[in-house]
Amino acid sequence: GVDLADGLNAELNKKHLPVRIVCVTNSSISTMVLSQFRFQHTSVALVLNHGINAAYYESANKIPKITDRALTQIPSCIAINTELAAYGKNSQVLKPTMWDNRINRESDNPQEHIFEKMVADKYLGEIPFSFFTSYMTIMEDSSESLDEVGTLLSASFNVQASKVDRCIVSALCSIVSRRAARLMGAATAALVK
Repeated sequence: GVDLADGLNAELNKKHLPVRIVCVTNSSISTMVLSQFRFQHTSVALVLNHGINAAYYESANKIPKITDRALTQIPSCIAINTELAAYGKNSQVLKPTMWDNRINRESDNPQEHIFEKMVADKYLGEIPFSFFTSYMTIMEDSSESLDEVGTLLSASFNVQASKVDRCIVSALCSIVSRRAARLMGAATAALVK
């Protein structure tokens, strides 16, 4: 119930700074609005990094919560923040694995941001093992002996992995990455549609 822009403007005025805040948005809304300046037909924005979110434009007349008739009479669009990270919280659509459930239980926010925990880089490394997500790119090693995988396992975990072990670790990381990509692809298609 507090207007952040008003609060920020009040503080800026106290410092006599010539700045006026007109709105406060999250990264997905900001990305979408900013993209329209360069690509006029932008209709969806995805933010996929340490966390995830998405936004899209919807015609004002399709939004039941808008009761201002003047707003629904003109061809205006409203930016909708999907809070994509929380998708699946109250449904049986997502089928988390036992590893997903462990990550959820042990996270700072159990039962929140279920979808995010399945696709965001903050959590991907936790699904196959307990290592940094950036290590997963090393697992894309295409050499015959998977030397880079072996070097990483040795240096980071003090494990001398056989070629079979390296193949298993590489395949597991590929499965986790592919699942995340497919889930995000489905979410993107749903937003565009």
